[in-house]
Amino acid sequence: MDLVVELTIISLVVAIISVILSIIFGIPNYVSAYYAKKDYDKKTQTSVTQETQIDNRFYERFTQAVSQLGSEKMGIRLGAISSLETIANKSDEYSGQSWKI
Repeated sequence: MDLVVELTIISLVVAIISVILSIIFGIPNYVSAYYAKKDYDKKTQTSVTQETQIDNRFYERFTQAVSQLGSEKMGIRLGAISSLETIANKSDEYSGQSWKI
């Protein structure tokens, strides 16, 4: 056989082996990446749900306190002021979030 033909055959065999090894070792990486993304998406959804619940509780407390400011009873108004003060003190927990109130 000619030397060029032998080198071509050897190159072809090396290329085929390279492709096979890439497939064999690449599939677990793709599977791992798929499940990592799936897990990340689940954690992100859980985080969004928790933030929404915090937003709703904050909004409800704030709305209730503001509505109580208009009460004729002094005790209820003082309680509303106290609630607003507590919300203001805890506002650091909510930093970084945009509030549309």
